[in-house]
Amino acid sequence: MIRRATAVAVLAVGAMAPLSGSAFAADRDCSDFDTQQEAQAVYDQDTSDPHRLDDDGDGQACESLPRGSGAENGDEEDAESSGQVSHVPQGGADTGGGSAAAGAGDTALYAGGGAVLAALGLAGWSSARSRVSHRV
Repeated sequence: MIRRATAVAVLAVGAMAPLSGSAFAADRDCSDFDTQQEAQAVYDQDTSDPHRLDDDGDGQACESLPRGSGAENGDEEDAESSGQVSHVPQGGADTGGGSAAAGAGDTALYAGGGAVLAALGLAGWSSARSRVSHRV
């Protein structure tokens, strides 16, 4: 009885293993970028900050990284003095990031949850059946 339940649990976990990293496979950290500008470009694609690149919430990603070639050459200061916009404002209506439809990553979650429920149901059924057969 315990052997069967253990086998079912192992099979359920084994079935979910290929799905476990699929939702978070694209997670990026500041250490993945060479410059702040590279990190900022990724942050600007989705300002909800799923990668947690903006620790203090000021709209600037990975501020500890070097600024990159533009800021080193003084391009940012030139933009400010010339009246050009140096930062694009964020906010307004959420129009999406152009990636997959919302909820598309939930498929793996639902499949994994279904596998766990099926395994638990099978284990319960097997346990109940074994108890009934031992009584008779």
